[in-house]
Amino acid sequence: MVWNLSEALSIWYRGPRPTLTREQAELSAECGRKHLRCYAKLAAEALDAERFLYKLRPKHHYMEHLLDEVQRLHRNPMSQSNFCDEDNMKILKGVSAACHPRTVLRTWARRYVLKKTIFWHRLANTKASQHDLS
Repeated sequence: MVWNLSEALSIWYRGPRPTLTREQAELSAECGRKHLRCYAKLAAEALDAERFLYKLRPKHHYMEHLLDEVQRLHRNPMSQSNFCDEDNMKILKGVSAACHPRTVLRTWARRYVLKKTIFWHRLANTKASQHDLS
């Protein structure tokens, strides 16, 4: 099970971007699907045995769609990312953690807007100074 996931990810990490070869796309999709089938079988066995060992539940439904897209379009998933979204979640968590629990709903939005305003202001100034240098 783990080998199949590792193989699919290795193909994506080492493969060309944005498009994989047909062979790479087929092999990575096949390995990914084997991983999903093995995981589903092991999960069913664990449920039957009432062995609930982990609270983490992987995003396998998304993985199915991703594998379909890889096989159909030969698009390397590593050429697309959600890192910006994940990075934004880190900011949201930081803003929320800085708020008092009783006032989080009231102050969170203000702090978030302030943080984003500062970010965009700095970005605009950086671009303006780069433009002045050229």
